Amino acid sequence: MLRTITLGSHMSVQGELVERLADGRLRVRVGQKSFDGWDVREDGEALLPQQASFATAAGAGCQTISFRS
Repeated sequence: MLRTITLGSHMSVQGELVERLADGRLRVRVGQKSFDGWDVREDGEALLPQQASFATAAGAGCQTISFRS
């Protein structure tokens, strides 16, 4: 399943979902590289660490980087 994660306030990565980590982050794979970050919902909001299991906070202004293998 293709998922988008945020790596910081200005970068996101889209790749194949590998696993959900214990702290709520997702691990995605792009080619042979893996990235860990916070899930971005379909409406563009990112789940932040302190709110991962309860609510969401805006992820606006993120630049999306897509890798193709």
